Amino acid sequence: MKEYYAESRTGDRDVRLYVREDGDPGAPPLLLSNSLGTDTSMWEPQLAAFTERFRVIRYDMRGHGHSESSTGGYDIPLLARDALAVLDAADVPSALYCGVSLGGMVGQWIAINEPRRLERAVLASAGIFIPPQAIAPRLEAIRAQGLPGLVDEIVPRWFTPRFIDAHPDRVAALKEVFLANREDGYYGCSAALGTLDHRQGIGGVTVPILVIGGEHDPAVPPEHARELAEKAPGATLVMLDAAHLSNMERPKEFTDAALTFLSGGSPEAGA
Repeated sequence: MKEYYAESRTGDRDVRLYVREDGDPGAPPLLLSNSLGTDTSMWEPQLAAFTERFRVIRYDMRGHGHSESSTGGYDIPLLARDALAVLDAADVPSALYCGVSLGGMVGQWIAINEPRRLERAVLASAGIFIPPQAIAPRLEAIRAQGLPGLVDEIVPRWFTPRFIDAHPDRVAALKEVFLANREDGYYGCSAALGTLDHRQGIGGVTVPILVIGGEHDPAVPPEHARELAEKAPGATLVMLDAAHLSNMERPKEFTDAALTFLSGGSPEAGA
């Protein structure tokens, strides 16, 4: 295991991003990008399997976990450049990629705008467009209630009621992760969701893509995952019996599909 900070230089929005590497340094690099409100710990269900084949590079998104936040506006391009800064700090010209939710949206931007940096990409729980007005109530709630006032509303949306009843300890642990984030960073990354619009660019993607969706996802409904898979040329779609964080709710199915795809195979498609 190796820990360090990557410098993301974006003018007045420079930050230091926490990075952790696991696995054989000589193995093919795999960059993991977390969802809004979580940190590198969200990948623990995949870590053992991923490190058997890959040099796994995880980082905390701007304003999350151990990473710094910045003032000023956040958008998807800014967060994507953070991911590229992590690859630069790791001295990785191109990598495999796996992102969930906001991490999946960041992966889309890189695939569209910097395709030479990605070999293959798993994009989970990620649509291609969010109207800015849909994010406005969330931003108002963050300012009015803060993270403590939102935690019991937000975190349960990541899982089905079945999972919450069966694993209250895991849900409680994720609430602690959520509360440890910086409020300005969470606000900024939430605002970035309202800048997502890949409806035009996704059709020109040349990077091989696996789309993973959750059949019970309230944040990115199944039809949004299907739309991404339909518009990204040659993309494969796998739907799981899960809500938003399918990598945690259905870890075996998620890991198997991702490993098969990232290793060059074709996971069993599902609609």
